[in-house]
Amino acid sequence: MIDLTDSESELHGQVVSAHPFTPGQHYTVRGTKLVLGLPKGSVTQRALVYAIRLHPAAPSSTIDGKCHGYLCKAARDSSQLMANYGSVGHHDWGTRYNEISVRTGRSAMEVAAMSGNPTLIGAAIELVDQWYGSPAHWGIISAPAVIYGFDLVRDAAGTWWGTGLFAN
Repeated sequence: MIDLTDSESELHGQVVSAHPFTPGQHYTVRGTKLVLGLPKGSVTQRALVYAIRLHPAAPSSTIDGKCHGYLCKAARDSSQLMANYGSVGHHDWGTRYNEISVRTGRSAMEVAAMSGNPTLIGAAIELVDQWYGSPAHWGIISAPAVIYGFDLVRDAAGTWWGTGLFAN
């Protein structure tokens, strides 16, 4: 899917949703509706929100909250930081938390994970499954959020690093 909605947007003309034709993973009516209802964002941001919304537990953070451009950028920066360090973690969280609080006027929480799945959608789904397996992480994702942001990056070795940020 290519974004042609706003000629002034940095996303105009960019691929914003890409889903492989993997056997057994074809779109359903539900999946198609999910893609069409995703918030504006990059292909990686939307892939992670898609995976969250696709999850059977239906966490409310991305439904009740609003996708926030700054939090998406901060999630990308956090994912890149993990890729640079080569480890999952809340690296430099104190500084990043303060920046988010100043920019949004809200208190923030973060989830982070990595995936070796070679495909974007496969990696996004794997990250969500990892978060689901952690009660602390899933509690953050499941709780209503006023604003949220997700993104993931892929390093040179093919590992995907993903972050979700939530602010209330």
